[in-house]
Amino acid sequence: MFKIALIDSHLIKKGDYQQISQLCEDQGYQLSLLTCKTEDEVVAQASDADALLVVYTQVGDSLLSRLPKCKIAVRLGIGVDNYDLDAFTKHNVIA
Repeated sequence: MFKIALIDSHLIKKGDYQQISQLCEDQGYQLSLLTCKTEDEVVAQASDADALLVVYTQVGDSLLSRLPKCKIAVRLGIGVDNYDLDAFTKHNVIA
């Protein structure tokens, strides 16, 4: 089963969460709601995730190197200022 980790779930409005959850369920994806505030917490809770849903968490080389299963990260917001795009390229992760 394809696993998705919403790593900033504490920053998502309930209505938005319900829509995301329903979309994932409709596609047969497993969604995990995480309240990670540090890189170590992300790794501990999302180490088996195929995809990340990110609001504000910084995603760079250090984090991606510790999440080898992750192949895509989607920003729930505008822009990618919290993404190190060179790290995404290095780790073959779609941003």
